[in-house]
Amino acid sequence: MTTVLLVDSDAGVLSTLGLLMAAEGYVVRTETDGLRALALARHTPPDVLIWGCAAQDVNGADLLRALLNDLALVELPVIVTSAARLHADRKSWRFLRKPVSPSRLVRLVHKLSYHSQTAP
Repeated sequence: MTTVLLVDSDAGVLSTLGLLMAAEGYVVRTETDGLRALALARHTPPDVLIWGCAAQDVNGADLLRALLNDLALVELPVIVTSAARLHADRKSWRFLRKPVSPSRLVRLVHKLSYHSQTAP
């Protein structure tokens, strides 16, 4: 089963996106705290990480640094959702502007999870 880790400080966003991903057949884990989410990802890496930049304790730049410095997570597919425009030179990272289109998010998760499972 493909696992998606959703991280956002807004419980409503987590609930909505969690239901959407579960309806698509994904195993969903959620977290509102950025530091706990990073620890969870290190302990049990998800297939795809969806990170709301409003996550508590860890912003997008901090997340980028943490993932790039962790050999177990450096290739983890990440979707960052934000109202602001962000950029990173990682092939496994994608950015979606909030409010996020559910259909676009689902397509992107399908694409990233497929590529992460077929990568050598």
